Amino acid sequence: MYIEQHSRYQNKANNIQLRYDDKQFHTTVIKDVLLWIEHDLDQSLLLDDVANKAGYTKWYFQRLFKKVTGVTLASYIRARRLTKAAVELRLTKKTILEIALKYQFDSQQSFTRRFKYIFKVTPSYYRRNKLWELEAMH
Repeated sequence: MYIEQHSRYQNKANNIQLRYDDKQFHTTVIKDVLLWIEHDLDQSLLLDDVANKAGYTKWYFQRLFKKVTGVTLASYIRARRLTKAAVELRLTKKTILEIALKYQFDSQQSFTRRFKYIFKVTPSYYRRNKLWELEAMH
């Protein structure tokens, strides 16, 4: 009886450890993917490619990414691109169109619309303004 009971508790302990290890592993996978994304923000980042990099199907990866980070993959990539674009607006003399295209926006208009939605100012206003503060800067 004691051996049977001990065996059951041992199995439960192993399952708990396995779940913890899975969580730790998933977090590590997401961190690795985030580093890869950060390096390639100015490249086309398709969901299939990102999921493949992680070794998961795109459906599972989307759920896992949201579970670990709290945001969707598309939202994360868009926010990071806009943040990097804001820095370039301030530090370079590139045109808004050049920056928009560099960060995979289809047009200056779509970039400006998204920038204003996130940061509450237009890219041209932000470039002229001397303050670095943007309320949604990530």
